Amino acid sequence: NVADEGNLSLPALINDSDAYNFYDRNNDEFKQVGIGATLNGIETPYRFINDDIIYDFPLQFKDKDTSFSNYTFRIPGLAGYGYKQTRFNEVDGYGTLITPFDTFEVIRLKSIIRGRDSLYIDSLGFGFEFDRPLVTEYKWLAKDKKIPVLQYITQSVFGTAPFITEAYYQDTLRV
Repeated sequence: NVADEGNLSLPALINDSDAYNFYDRNNDEFKQVGIGATLNGIETPYRFINDDIIYDFPLQFKDKDTSFSNYTFRIPGLAGYGYKQTRFNEVDGYGTLITPFDTFEVIRLKSIIRGRDSLYIDSLGFGFEFDRPLVTEYKWLAKDKKIPVLQYITQSVFGTAPFITEAYYQDTLRV
């Protein structure tokens, strides 16, 4: 019931553009259910085999959960691609967050994501798998706000110290 622009971060062999993430929110959970993109010039939607449970409701301090998600697709005559991930969620904090926009009572959700890609190249007749960088998402969630009031994402490559790759905060009234 929600979609936003996304980035698939696919191997160079697969040209992607116009990527979208598709989500579903209900009383029990907020989850990603699929993706859509133009792959090598072909518009393609893909439903996840197992949905990515971004978080379960209600969220309370010290809550923990784990979810597994995955999807696959084929580009005939070229390649097959698959992605799988495990998301480890923990509500590890709460308090007052002050931003340039407003002051919020929040909880902090920390998500550690371990992802793995698989690629099968038709012309070579074989495939391989490789790990993605370790991703940690930090989201400050406020009651009655549909998006995090603050969020940043870090990556750690080959065991290096994590570095921030994305940061967002709510800076205007969103309808």
